[in-house]
Amino acid sequence: MAKHQINVRHAANELNFQVEDNCKEGLELKNYLLKGLHANDTRTFGICIGIKTRKKSEVFSSILVRKRPSITIAGIGLFPVYDILCSKNFNPNERTGIIFSKGNSKFLLAEQLRRAIISFYNYHQTLPSILPKIETPKNDTPEKFLKASWLYQCPNCLTVYDEKTGEPENKILPGTLFEHLPTTYCCELCEAPKEHFVKVDSSKVLSQTV
Repeated sequence: MAKHQINVRHAANELNFQVEDNCKEGLELKNYLLKGLHANDTRTFGICIGIKTRKKSEVFSSILVRKRPSITIAGIGLFPVYDILCSKNFNPNERTGIIFSKGNSKFLLAEQLRRAIISFYNYHQTLPSILPKIETPKNDTPEKFLKASWLYQCPNCLTVYDEKTGEPENKILPGTLFEHLPTTYCCELCEAPKEHFVKVDSSKVLSQTV
């Protein structure tokens, strides 16, 4: 059934979504997208779909629908658009750093989500994935450093910065040393400043608690 994308679990589609806590806007967007999935009889079995409408929220998913303003004036976001991002190998425990489709209007969003879901099934049936490949620029960081076990952790929310992986979604390339991050760098979750981060051994790093 997965091979031919046969949908036999319409009612279960709602269980595949992860929405921010106490977020009316996220729920409304979820219901809007569900109507599109139902209308196209789209199978979502095995996929974790996340919806992110807030800058500071953290949603773990295979496919992420992220709302953002197209322009910001005096700190006020205007004219919202939607990006669809995928995690590496569609693993919901990985960062959703691969852009599948960006700058979508709400009118086009359901169709773009359907195409991302098709990519999920194609990926698990035939390799390589049809997702666009990310070319990692070469860096001069010594190999022995990349094998180091040090991480940098925010003491407030326990978010971790790993120099080996960087933060591609924030345009920070893999291999970027923590000391080379700009002074304006802050925790992507709680926005704690760079100087608050603590250097810790990866084997002793604290896990985030929900």
